[in-house]
Amino acid sequence: MSAIPQLISFSDFKSYKPLPNSLQTEERLMVCIARAQDIDLRDLLGRPLYKLVLDNRDTTPYLELIQGEAYEFQDNQIDYYGLVPYLVYSAYGYLLREMQATMTLSGAKIKSATESETPDQTWFDRELQEVRTQRAVWEGDIRDYINTNIALFPTYSASTARVQGSVNISNIQQPQFLNSK
Repeated sequence: MSAIPQLISFSDFKSYKPLPNSLQTEERLMVCIARAQDIDLRDLLGRPLYKLVLDNRDTTPYLELIQGEAYEFQDNQIDYYGLVPYLVYSAYGYLLREMQATMTLSGAKIKSATESETPDQTWFDRELQEVRTQRAVWEGDIRDYINTNIALFPTYSASTARVQGSVNISNIQQPQFLNSK
């Protein structure tokens, strides 16, 4: 199996979330970006559209889906920023779970010395809440863009892409929940 092509880079990430310029941070982040793509983005888009995006990432309309563009909706111009911010916040969530960090004036730093202070749980909780909020916003933008341009993405459907945290009830066995007349 070949490596999954990554849709965003370290520099794309840094335009949304500042991180230190260390090789260790970049290597860790690239692993988190791959995880965010293969788990979160595939779940959001559904497997068929996800595969098409990876296979056609340099061609229209998939390039616009990834990088963003302005589009018209009900006589209004909407700025769509692409998959990049969604992937940034998804990857950042994975990075937060893995890293042993310390906060400085220039952002989160990987703990490299015993005298470095690890941030407290409040900081991590606040960062994870920001990740959840930002992901939800960018996910909504992606869904709006795809639904407005559904003719360009015919493999996308609500049935192949689940809403995060949703439950799909396919069969009810308990008699008290059955419609009995």
